[in-house]
Amino acid sequence: MTRKNIFLRSLCSLVFLLSVSLPAICAAGILWDGEFDEFRFAIEKNGGTFLYEPEGYFKPSLSDTDECRYSPTQSILDAYDCVAVGELGAFAISAPGNLFLDAMAMGPDDGVSPSDGLKVQGYLEATPVNLSEDHGVIAEQKVVVWVSRHFSVDREGQRSLGAVLDGEVEFDDFESGPYHKASYTVYGEVTLEEIADGIIQMMPGFPLSLTPSNANVLKNVMLRPENEIQQSVSYQLKITLNLESDIVNFTLADGEVQGVIDGSFQLGTENLPFTLQATISERRAAPWLHLLLLDE
Repeated sequence: MTRKNIFLRSLCSLVFLLSVSLPAICAAGILWDGEFDEFRFAIEKNGGTFLYEPEGYFKPSLSDTDECRYSPTQSILDAYDCVAVGELGAFAISAPGNLFLDAMAMGPDDGVSPSDGLKVQGYLEATPVNLSEDHGVIAEQKVVVWVSRHFSVDREGQRSLGAVLDGEVEFDDFESGPYHKASYTVYGEVTLEEIADGIIQMMPGFPLSLTPSNANVLKNVMLRPENEIQQSVSYQLKITLNLESDIVNFTLADGEVQGVIDGSFQLGTENLPFTLQATISERRAAPWLHLLLLDE
C-alpha cells in the first residue's frame, strides 16, 4: 500500500470518529428548563356592533371572548394544553341572515412543546350568511398567543435560531370608504433575551418579525454559559402570534348601511390553524467529503 493510501485511510478514520462523536457532543449543548415558563392564549376581540333595521335589531356591544393564562407571579395557573375559543352569531334568529364570528388560540398540540423550541396556534373566521343591505356590521376579531421558555447552554458557541409562520389566508379584503371595508393583519414575533444576575437584556438583532410574505427566518446567535465577569447566563425565548380582522359597512351615527358584506374572511381554519414555531439548535458542520481509496 502506498504512503498516499495510508495517509488517506488515517484521514478517513479521523473523519469517521469526528462524525460519530460530534452529534453526541452537540446534543448536550442546549439545556431547556421545562416545557414553558409563561403563556397567554386570548381571544381579545370577537364581536362588535350589529344592526338590522327592518326589525329594529341593534346590539352595540355583542361579543364572545375567552382567555387562558399561566403567570406564576400573578397566581394564575391555567393548564398549558387549554384552548381559548370564541363563537358568536351576530344577529337574532328571527332576523334573516347572520354573521358568524369564530376564533381559537392555543399552544402546541397536547400541551407539549417541541423538544428544541416553542409553538403556538390560532385562527379567526367571519362567515356571512345571506346578509343584505339591511344588515349593518362593525365587527372586530383579535387573537393573541404568546409563550416563553427558559434555557441555558453548557459551552459558548454559535447556535441557529429558526422561525416559521405557517397558515393560509383566504380573506377578501376591500376598502371603498371609511365605513365600507374589510382588512386583516397576520404577524409573528420572536424575541431572545439574555438573563444574568436578574438583569434581562434583548439579544442583538431581535425581535424577529414574520408575516405571510416573510414567513421563514433563520438567524445565527452566539450563546454562552457565563458573561465577561463570570456570572451565570440563561436565556428566554418568546414567540407571539397576532391575528386581527376588521369588517365594517355602516355608519354608527346615522345607521346608514354602505354596502353588503359578502365573501370569505378566514385567517387559518379550525382544522388548519395558523402556527408560529421557533427552534434553537446547534449549528451543523459542512458535510464531510467522501474519500475514495484505490489500491494499486
